[in-house]
Amino acid sequence: MTAQTPEIQPNPNSIFRVNAVADTAIARAHGDTRVVSFQEVCDWTVANKPHDFQHLRVFLDVWGYGPACLLTLASEAPDDHTPAPRAFTTMLEWFDAGFPKSNRGKHPRPDLVDVSLARYKKVREGVRRCIRGAMGAYAARAARNEAQDGWRELLDLFVPLIGGPVTKREFGLISKLADIARRAELEPWDLEDADAVEILDAAFVTNEERQLARRAIRQVNDWQGVLEFGDLLPTTGLPPLPTRRATDPLPEHIEKRVDELVATAASRIDINTNEAHPDVDENTRNSYRAALRYHIRLLPHCEPNAEVAYNQPIADLNSVNDVDGLFAPEHISATIRATQDREHLPTAVQADTALAYYKTIAVVFEKCDAASGLPTEIRRRLKSSEYFKGVSRDEMPEHIKSWCLKLLNDPEQERRFWNLHRVFHGKALKLMEPARDESAKFCADRLSDDDRYRVIRLGVCAAICAIILAGRPLRLRNALWLRHRGRRANINPRNWTFFIPAEEAKAGKKIPEMSLRHERQGPQILDWYLAEIRPLLDPPGPELDPQGKRLNPHGMSIYLVPSIRKRGGRINPSTFDIWFQSAANDAGISMTFHKFRTGLASLLIRNKTPLQEVADLLAHTLRVCQKRYAYINPDKSAQSAQDAMIAGADAVENAWSTGK
Repeated sequence: MTAQTPEIQPNPNSIFRVNAVADTAIARAHGDTRVVSFQEVCDWTVANKPHDFQHLRVFLDVWGYGPACLLTLASEAPDDHTPAPRAFTTMLEWFDAGFPKSNRGKHPRPDLVDVSLARYKKVREGVRRCIRGAMGAYAARAARNEAQDGWRELLDLFVPLIGGPVTKREFGLISKLADIARRAELEPWDLEDADAVEILDAAFVTNEERQLARRAIRQVNDWQGVLEFGDLLPTTGLPPLPTRRATDPLPEHIEKRVDELVATAASRIDINTNEAHPDVDENTRNSYRAALRYHIRLLPHCEPNAEVAYNQPIADLNSVNDVDGLFAPEHISATIRATQDREHLPTAVQADTALAYYKTIAVVFEKCDAASGLPTEIRRRLKSSEYFKGVSRDEMPEHIKSWCLKLLNDPEQERRFWNLHRVFHGKALKLMEPARDESAKFCADRLSDDDRYRVIRLGVCAAICAIILAGRPLRLRNALWLRHRGRRANINPRNWTFFIPAEEAKAGKKIPEMSLRHERQGPQILDWYLAEIRPLLDPPGPELDPQGKRLNPHGMSIYLVPSIRKRGGRINPSTFDIWFQSAANDAGISMTFHKFRTGLASLLIRNKTPLQEVADLLAHTLRVCQKRYAYINPDKSAQSAQDAMIAGADAVENAWSTGK
């Protein structure tokens, strides 16, 4: 049966928005077969998706929107709460308008008697699948998957790697990106075009698609240099999608609990009447909500960390049942670490803002359930955090200032400081001596497990310190995440020049290229690290090409300092900082890596290096340097002014005496 859709004459008093023009992106995502009645939906479901037919039966018979043959695109409004199908271009548009997705746990159709929110959501999703199938969405996707295009070639490269360096979940992400790009009629190599991101963004029909595509792009870029993509992808990697923090909601059940926590924390109870009354203004309520959401949104970015027994990170917020459990102390510590790991990114929340968020979370739970002990535990972890010490001001924190002053006034400590890379190198060489053969070739198998681990720690610390002391005092994450090969390489082992791209620099500007200095033995130590230490962390792969050569002679990771646990990954900054503190203590200088960088700047300023040059070297602003390091010569400006005052007075006196 074919029904003709009459010309749309919308009721000016209707509360429903009429959409008479089909959206191209939606049509490509959901299929372009014109379905004019629910009978067609039923016929397709019986033939192709019979397990979903039960949802259609509930919708048509129990909810009362049948019979199927009479519910068409020519129909009037079936009741006072549902718009007329004739006012819409497709059956899916009408269904989405009449039976919208729930928001923050609120039932969108409370008029459906005895239909719980959970039942509503289940039936709604089932009916949507049936409508999309009848419109040709699944057939169109299958056809796109069969297309012999650049995406097919790219996916074929990944298929043999599934179960090895590529997981099924990661392959699923790339497949989803391929499907969205095909809908947008973009080939992989088209993604470097100036307008490609805008075209791809227009192809998304849900926020979930945008999030999946963003993760897929990040995953592909991480594989650059590890996997060979030929000319299928841009040589500079895939461009990142624009961040849309405000439009990416949390799962509904989590949003609902966040609102409940905010409402409780923002109210006070009159003990005489047991009634709740507002206790804070709207701005404070918004700050409560922002703090809770910040922590929750960051949880999927937290990696496992064996050093602190954080072995069960939150991978998928949709699967979380206990929302309050997301604020357990171990998760609070995990997002603090993630905040620190991401601080070098231009879009990241900075330490002072993050600290305010965590303090606010403690306040919220103190008002909601002070007896739980969680607020006290959150504050204890904030107080213990080296990262958060002194972040609320530009001046140097007192404990770091005291440490730097001791360094400036101890010549022996200063000498060790300037030669720390050589000290670590020498200690590692001494441990390696028994493991060398007659030709002085190093054989790690001759070392005990403890000595092997110590050699690795000292070697990595020597390499990073060589970059800092013979090159530039980079931030920890920038130093650890240098890539020595691949398309995104930013340190060249041939001449040991390095730079930091703008997207990885804290100020959002590229840190210019600089070379390690030979007179400080920087290149020599990096050559040694690359030849003898790095293979202990990331050994050459066993795979051979047809000519019998190793496919991965330099290991799987593109990073100069690879992960010790995840093959192909990068080292965890927390792991390195533990190694560095241990090695520094052995060398007679007790310090964290943050103190290392700050101490170096203090020495440069004490040695009368122009402040602007120090700021450029640190990638700081001049204002920050002036405030942070003013303690080094606190009386210098006043002394200079006094000298100028005395000199001026003497000059006038001499002139007067001579003239007289």
